[in-house]
Amino acid sequence: MKHLTIILIAFLFGTNCLAELVPINDDDQGTLYAERSTINKIGYRVTMTDVLDYKTTRTFDGHQHLSMAIKAEYDCEKNKRRMLQIAIFKLPLARGSPMLQSDASSEWEVINANTFEAKLASFACNQRKQKKEIIQDDKIKTIFIDRNSIRADGHLASIWVNTNYKSTQYLNEKPYRSGRYLNEFDCQGDSMHILQMSLHSKLNTSGDTMFFDQTPTTWQRVPPDTIATKILEIVCDKL
Repeated sequence: MKHLTIILIAFLFGTNCLAELVPINDDDQGTLYAERSTINKIGYRVTMTDVLDYKTTRTFDGHQHLSMAIKAEYDCEKNKRRMLQIAIFKLPLARGSPMLQSDASSEWEVINANTFEAKLASFACNQRKQKKEIIQDDKIKTIFIDRNSIRADGHLASIWVNTNYKSTQYLNEKPYRSGRYLNEFDCQGDSMHILQMSLHSKLNTSGDTMFFDQTPTTWQRVPPDTIATKILEIVCDKL
């Protein structure tokens, strides 16, 4: 049944590989995931499926469901989005057969700032042009950065950092092999904190999400002659 579920999701939402759910937002209502394996890039446009996993049962048109999957297209140049497919599922994480499905495309709409749609668009469009760069490789881990993910606001700048661990690590007895971290730097105060992080069971932030947190950590001074110093120099050079 598990294998049939994977095949069904791949057929409905146009992916030819296993689902790779990346947490985008988590609140009292549920967790929003981007399914990275569904990303398809054509020029400035990207299609991607996202999954909304509710924490309590919802009812739509008489159907009780715990999750919803939406395939959308993003225009990364014009900052617009339209829905291509939508389906609701009785089980979490869009598992099982969809209870309802619609393939009617919506009209293009401008993506407003500070919305879930903006977060999804940012993820999809950054993946479109993502170029990983190794900045540290030792016996314990390999650290990658994506210069295209750098975002600046005044004297603050953020960047996505991915880490692959050479052996299995554990957090609260949960094993993981890779992590994804959104680091923010204060270029005037030479300090940093983590805005969001996730840990994954397989390399390259694939497999199951073992941990996800978007609670910002406290600001800390960047120690000299460390990998954090190198990242700070790269990020702040963009200002």
